[in-house]
Amino acid sequence: MAVKMSSHKAVRTVAAYVCANCWGKLKYEPIEDWKAIVSCETEGCPCKGFVSKYHIDHAERQGKHEKLKAERDLRGRVPWLPAGEKKTADEIIKELGF
Repeated sequence: MAVKMSSHKAVRTVAAYVCANCWGKLKYEPIEDWKAIVSCETEGCPCKGFVSKYHIDHAERQGKHEKLKAERDLRGRVPWLPAGEKKTADEIIKELGF
């Protein structure tokens, strides 16, 4: 999807947004009289719109948190996840040097 907008807005859009489909970088091509076309720079991407980089960062942080939580909750119940070793409070204190 290529969007026509003012050159000034195109520069700000490329700096703050990414492609909504592939999360790839955006590019802008100047055309006539202070106008530009903003589109995805990934070859063959259908690019249905743009999302803010903040949204992507938030989604990635949330995904990592959910992954860690799922691993913790499933540890010992799912064969391919390591069970982890349980340490006593005394062992932990000893490792810390107290």
